Amino acid sequence: MPKESILVCVTGQRNCRRLILAGQNVARQRGAELLVLHALGENAPLMGNPDEREALNYLYECSAIAGAEMMVRRSGDPVQTIADCARENSAIALVLGTPGVRGGSEKTIASRLAEMLPACHILEIGDQQDF
Repeated sequence: MPKESILVCVTGQRNCRRLILAGQNVARQRGAELLVLHALGENAPLMGNPDEREALNYLYECSAIAGAEMMVRRSGDPVQTIADCARENSAIALVLGTPGVRGGSEKTIASRLAEMLPACHILEIGDQQDF
């Protein structure tokens, strides 16, 4: 049986470091492997601007320090990519940032992932939380 993992989902923002640290804490508590994923759409520019390039390099460094492998995957459906990666790596928990306020009845990424991965715990970490 593959080793269980904690999958941290990051964007091209430096403040995603907090997600990596939260995932590291959970991985230690559970004795699980820590993985970091940046999933983006097929047409989204990868490191299209200097700030994003710097942020992703910083997150690679943070991942390495935390003992995690960081992956970048492109697809037509980033949420499906996250779910597939979680399944492939026996993820028992996903660590996500809390999205901004949205109007309407649109499903959040977390709610979509919860439906796709019912056995996986979804942890949403807000900006104000410090680890």
